[in-house]
Amino acid sequence: MSITLIAIIAAALLILKFAKRIFTKLIGVIIISAVIVGYMYKSSIGPFKKNVADISQLEKKYCQSDGDKDICDCILKPALQDMTDRFTIAEIDSLAVQKIKAAYILQKSLQATKEDALLCLATKGTTEKYKVFLQDLIPIENNYLDSLGKKARDLGDKIKAEVNLFQDNKENIDSKY
Repeated sequence: MSITLIAIIAAALLILKFAKRIFTKLIGVIIISAVIVGYMYKSSIGPFKKNVADISQLEKKYCQSDGDKDICDCILKPALQDMTDRFTIAEIDSLAVQKIKAAYILQKSLQATKEDALLCLATKGTTEKYKVFLQDLIPIENNYLDSLGKKARDLGDKIKAEVNLFQDNKENIDSKY
């Protein structure tokens, strides 16, 4: 038996020993992740929130006694009227379980009624409520978007600086070849 064969067998056994540990840890991470995602789905938190674009949910939020009547009267009611003009009641009711379709239809209806909504809010002196409504509709906090934009700009600046430094040193490197 040659030394090379013994070394290959020893290396294979060593790799199998570590592969078993890595595989066990990987399975553990997958199981923990599945439990967390399952809990988030069951509790309707994170990406599994209830359908925020469902018009009936928005009506409950803004048009009941403790809601914002300006947003209800100037934004939601015209959007709902636009939706009922274009779709049947059954189609609108089915949007409660179709998040993507509900968001798309709500977006289209809000675009179609935006001018009227802004005019209505302007007569009440509350034009800023349109922006408040849109920010409330989007489940992502604006400060997260701002920090993400800042980090992207910083990264872009670092890359530009590195490229410029390389360009400055490129001739020096080329002269050595």
